[in-house]
Amino acid sequence: MSMDEKDLENIRDDLLFLIHEKQDGKLANILLSMHPSDIADLLESIEDEEARLYLFNLLDAESASNVILEMDDVTREGLVENLEKARLTELVDEMDSDDAADFVSELSDEVAEEVLEKAEEENVEEVRQLLEHKEDTAGGLMALEIVIVRDDSTVDQAIAEIREKAEEVEDVYNVFVVDKDGRLVGTVTLKDLILAPGEKPVAEIMNRDVLSVPVGLDQEEVANFARRYDLVTIPVVDEKGRLMGRITIDD
Repeated sequence: MSMDEKDLENIRDDLLFLIHEKQDGKLANILLSMHPSDIADLLESIEDEEARLYLFNLLDAESASNVILEMDDVTREGLVENLEKARLTELVDEMDSDDAADFVSELSDEVAEEVLEKAEEENVEEVRQLLEHKEDTAGGLMALEIVIVRDDSTVDQAIAEIREKAEEVEDVYNVFVVDKDGRLVGTVTLKDLILAPGEKPVAEIMNRDVLSVPVGLDQEEVANFARRYDLVTIPVVDEKGRLMGRITIDD
């Protein structure tokens, strides 16, 4: 449950007092107990930029990456200007590829290059790939973290692939199925995989009626498409039908 304005004011006053008293342990514990969106609201309500920066730097990299994405553009821009390059790199390394690409695109060219030079190689490749697409298209919205299995895989092989990818993908709604050329041919649910015999081919249990959007589709058309078909996740394909990524409804 999000905080109301009075709660926010009380917590802000407590935190500002603890900053003055240099009680970093207590400050960190309070922040740790809060939801990222509430921390973002809290930081937005603090006018003192030094205090805001001080609190933000008490957050671990994972929490900080979630918080900064929840901030309004003005607060985020002001904070980013005062963060060390190493801290910016930590944040990028913790973000999903689509969020990281959006975040990096807001940095100056010089800072963006410095951050990408120091970021993890896999993350850099993904971010650079996404930045090639126009921001207001399906390609600019998509994330590359995705669970893919081959249609000629067995159920056991598919489940093993999902386990291997579980840490990269936060929410596995559907597993996307591709052919040997990487073309999207269907989806399969976790429930169907769990209930099917381990030696059964995925092609025999997958849903072939799969909806997708082309990589160059305008973001407004993507939103309309999602609403029309009530989709949680939308696969993105290239001109040959090859699976490139996925868009979730919060993108």
